[in-house]
Amino acid sequence: MGNKRKNQTEIEEETKKMKICENKKENVEICKRVPPHPIWAGNDVCVTRKTHIIAQFKKCKHLLDRKFDFVKIHALGKAINQALCLALKIEEEMHNSISVNILTGTVEVTDDLISLLDADEMNIKQRQVSAVKILLTRL
Repeated sequence: MGNKRKNQTEIEEETKKMKICENKKENVEICKRVPPHPIWAGNDVCVTRKTHIIAQFKKCKHLLDRKFDFVKIHALGKAINQALCLALKIEEEMHNSISVNILTGTVEVTDDLISLLDADEMNIKQRQVSAVKILLTRL
């Protein structure tokens, strides 16, 4: 009976401490801002690592079947692979009745560096992230 089970708040506190310890070497906490994006039209689809590929597939197929002559798929960073897989799956499903044009580039994103030692001190860091825009056009 010497083993005590930890309650949820104790586990959360330990997790917070671990996250702070990971950043203690640099004494800063990195907060990523939302990346800039253009004004979305009805035929734009943004793919992220958190979105379900099947839901994105159904959305793109619905847009191509009923509403638009073309659909633009956008992705950044690690989500690029998922966006490419989505485009290939749509092309396969539509029996090659669409053309696929892929544009690659980079996007500048902003991170806030918050000092753990001095709460009032904050710096801004700019970095480049890979981006892809896939244009699916009905033939």
